[in-house]
Amino acid sequence: MAHTNASEPLTLITEIPQIVARLRATFDSGRTKPLSWRRAQLRAMRRMLTEERATLEKALSSDLGKPPWRRTRPRSVSWSTRSTTP
Repeated sequence: MAHTNASEPLTLITEIPQIVARLRATFDSGRTKPLSWRRAQLRAMRRMLTEERATLEKALSSDLGKPPWRRTRPRSVSWSTRSTTP
């Protein structure tokens, strides 16, 4: 994934193995939430986005001045239309 913000530092390819090792150690420690919890959170978020669509569209229009054709599928929530395995 390409960075679009020049102020964000890039990750050097030589740093990736250490980053992966650190993340795996965190996962293996049990500090992360179980998959069932994560899936429940995603389902709840999808439900909220669906149920509150009109509210979100109104807020986008009010806060950002987005025209109707841009409000219907903001980039930040476009994943909600993808099929996911529950």
